[in-house]
Amino acid sequence: MFGYRHDGPDSRVGDSGLSISCCRAALAMLRYLACTDPEIAQKLWGVVEEETHGLDTGSAGHNKLFIQFADSIGLTREQIENAELRPATAAHLYYVELVIHTLPWFVVMAVQIGAEGTFGPAAAALGQDFIKQYKMKPESVRFFTVHSEADEEHGNLAEEIALRYLTSPQLQALTRQHTFRRMELLYDIWSVDY
Repeated sequence: MFGYRHDGPDSRVGDSGLSISCCRAALAMLRYLACTDPEIAQKLWGVVEEETHGLDTGSAGHNKLFIQFADSIGLTREQIENAELRPATAAHLYYVELVIHTLPWFVVMAVQIGAEGTFGPAAAALGQDFIKQYKMKPESVRFFTVHSEADEEHGNLAEEIALRYLTSPQLQALTRQHTFRRMELLYDIWSVDY
C-alpha cells in the first residue's frame, strides 16, 4: 500500500493512492454488477456512493480524501498517480480479480466487505496517530477517519450477505478460506519493508 520513503508521515505512502484507483474501481464494479439480489444490490450501490462521493459520511470520495492527505504530506498528484505498484499490492489485486471470476457473487462480496470491515479500527488509529505524532490537522487525515465509520457499515453488510446466502458448511468454509487469504494479502501490503 506504500511506496515513498521519507522521514515524515509520508514515509510509507504510495500504492494506496490513485495509481491503482482505476483498477480498484473496475474490480469493485465487477463485484457489484454480479449481485443478483435486488435488496443487496441497492445496499451495494450505497457503498459505491460512499466510496465515490462520501454521501453516507458527509465527506468526499475516497480518492479525493486520499489526495487531500497526500497533499498535506507534500506529495503531488503526479507522484500519487505514478506510484510504483508494489508486488504485494499486485498480488492482492490479482487475487481479488481471480475470485471475482471463480466464486459465487455472495462469497466474493462477503470476502470483500468482510476484509474492508477489519480496516476501520486500523484506519482510526492511523488517523489519530497522524494527528498526535505528526501534528497533522484532522481534516488532513479524513481518508483514515472516514474509513473508521464507513467500513464498519461495510462489515455489517458482509454479515447480512453471509446470513442470507452462506447457508451450507461448504459455502461457509469456502468463504472463510478466501476471507483469510484476502486478509493475508491485504496485510502483506501494509507490512512490506522497503
